[in-house]
Formats: sequence, C-alpha cells, structure tokens
Amino acid sequence: MPTPTKNDKPPVVKFSNYHNIDKVPIVVYADFEAVLLPISSCQPDPATSYSYEYQQHQAYSCGIYVKVDNDEIPASKTTCFKNEVDAYVGEDAASKFMDEIEIGMWGS
Repeated sequence: MPTPTKNDKPPVVKFSNYHNIDKVPIVVYADFEAVLLPISSCQPDPATSYSYEYQQHQAYSCGIYVKVDNDEIPASKTTCFKNEVDAYVGEDAASKFMDEIEIGMWGS
C-alpha cells in the first residue's frame, strides 16, 4: 500500500503531457462473469512434478461495449457497433462474445 501523505490523505496519481498519449480509433470494453465448477481428477504421482486442477471457470455472462471515435472512422463504417452495453447471460457466453466480436470486425 502507498504511504499516506503528510496530511494523512492518500497519495494522488497525476498525469501531465497528455499530448504524448496514443489515441486509438476503436476501444473494446468487455467483462465476463464465471462460476467455479469442481473438477474430479485422478490422483497425481508424488514422484513427479504436477499441478492439481480442482476447479474450472465456466463463463455464464458477458458484457461488451465498443467505443468508436467517429472523427477517425466514419459512422457509415461502424454501424454494426451499438452505442450501448451489449450483455448476454447463458452457458454459451464465451461463444456469444466471440460471435459479437466477429460480427463487429467483419460485418457477417
């Protein structure tokens, strides 16, 4: 943890030289929620090095938001991207996420 300043307030990170940042025309914000499922496996051999898997992440929901800079890319080229969060809940959340990305990238 950072140490408090002299007046016991938390330190503040400040940026300068904003003109040095790299601007990108498209930004994708995505989030997954997952449930941990137990894994039943065989017993490892103590004579060899091993990892013990006992849980598996299964995505059950995802959200995606695509921010497009229309100064860089004309709006006519980005009509497949909605200006809102697109959320999905279901066992095939990872597949649905990839479908949305592919539709956005290739317009299929």
